[in-house]
Amino acid sequence: MYPSLKEFRALWMDFERITVYKEISGDMDTPVSMLSRLLSSDKALLLESAKQNKTYSRFSFLAFEVADKLLLREDGVFRNGVPIGPLSAMVDMFRGQTMPSDHRFGDFCGGYVGCLDFEFVSMCDVLKKPLTRSGGQVMGTFYLVEKFLVYDNYMNSIYLAMSRARDESDPDDAYREIARELD
Repeated sequence: MYPSLKEFRALWMDFERITVYKEISGDMDTPVSMLSRLLSSDKALLLESAKQNKTYSRFSFLAFEVADKLLLREDGVFRNGVPIGPLSAMVDMFRGQTMPSDHRFGDFCGGYVGCLDFEFVSMCDVLKKPLTRSGGQVMGTFYLVEKFLVYDNYMNSIYLAMSRARDESDPDDAYREIARELD
């Protein structure tokens, strides 16, 4: 597993979220074959990395058991249909999620991931002529990813990953809990 327990302890002190990786067997698997096995779950996402020149890239990320889903609308951020704050609250939520990045496993290491609809641009006051909007329209969706697979397309390797937010737990206990989840 990476990081080791010793490395995890040091990361626990410096970052808000830490990801642990474990290589798993998957000689015959591809990102699409893995996704097809998880399609019965409505909480699976396939994220493909892409180079700037839009060529084939190295990593694919398959998130499963998504922990949270946030919807962005003109009137705020919503979780399960319940408002949790104004759109500006998203900045504070994301800013507090510092994570170490280990490029051996790609640039994604868990946390929130999502997309913004084009209509969101109208909220940013950058358009010369504002778009006409209908109230309550979803302008973005964000998912909290804590469990995911990393598929290395170059090395044909698969890693099971778990991202964990730092809390008041003892780092050794947190590491052992993650290790149990990854087994």
